[in-house]
Amino acid sequence: MCTSIQGALVSPALFEEPLIYASAENNVKARLFSDLVRGAVEEYSYDAELAGLQNNISLDSRGLFLDANGYNDKLPVLLEQVVTTMRDLDINEDRYEIIKERLTRGEDALKATDMVESIMKPRVLPKAQWPILRSLIVTESSNYVFRKTIKYPANVNHCVETWFYVGSREDRDVRTKTRLLDQMLHEPAFDQLRTKEQLEFLDSRIEAFLMRYADTLEKMSKTEFEDHKRSLIVRRLEKLIKLDQESQQNWSEIESEEYDFEFPQRDAARIRQLTKAEIVDFFNQKKADEKLSPGDAMKTAEEITDVGLYKAGLAASSGARSVKDITIYNPPFDSPTLSSSKKKIAPPKFVNFT
Repeated sequence: MCTSIQGALVSPALFEEPLIYASAENNVKARLFSDLVRGAVEEYSYDAELAGLQNNISLDSRGLFLDANGYNDKLPVLLEQVVTTMRDLDINEDRYEIIKERLTRGEDALKATDMVESIMKPRVLPKAQWPILRSLIVTESSNYVFRKTIKYPANVNHCVETWFYVGSREDRDVRTKTRLLDQMLHEPAFDQLRTKEQLEFLDSRIEAFLMRYADTLEKMSKTEFEDHKRSLIVRRLEKLIKLDQESQQNWSEIESEEYDFEFPQRDAARIRQLTKAEIVDFFNQKKADEKLSPGDAMKTAEEITDVGLYKAGLAASSGARSVKDITIYNPPFDSPTLSSSKKKIAPPKFVNFT
């Protein structure tokens, strides 16, 4: 599919292959293949980027996703080169060894866990004594305001924060809808509240903006909506550049006890399925009451004067999922997958092209 949006061309393609995640071996082969393709297209990707063209190859729950976009009529040429490279991939021995070693090195880092355990010799707490991470749940349809005096009275600047509780961060459906709304609201909010209204961040203006945006969202074209989805997917699947970024991302999953290490790919798959009707309904459910006039939400809000007392009256969540054994994430690297000849790494058998 190729879409034109105000001069820009966007051409996403999904090669469906459900076997990619059927086993650790298949997943490793798919990762090797996608990395090899990315390396092979680098020789002309740089020139393409200078011409305003971009392409990205990634894996998701359904298969291999290819996205090419840019403001240039040469996009079909770039797309043809990438697809041809995928079909006729000539695997360079040195490049293959580098990619294989990089994937292996990432798994070797898990050996540090064995080293720490061998030194500390930890004993597992009884499950009943495990601390549970909980969150306080704000009552649905509630409306509160908390006023805080700025630290330096001489400062003439003021600020306001408006929060909407939309649900649990662990709920992928809620999370992806919220991220898509953020993608859609970011530029219009900046343009209206900062550029046009000159930083007049009054609560009534924020409420008025959200009320107006409900109509904007309702009238949004399918093309514009799909463009927002694609932009968010590209951001979610953007490859981390620095090692500390990847480390922090993985540690956040461990620390929160969610263990959703493939959340970018799974979120991207869910975002592709979202419809405009779902987002309109979600926005109308979560935004300020549209029956009120701008400024009424603040007037009718219950003021919080004692934060501790307020929090004491809230219910707590049930907690995160149970701690899992890290060994379930260890792929069988003693299998012949990575040690086998490069000739055994072949492109997946694509069963569908959209």
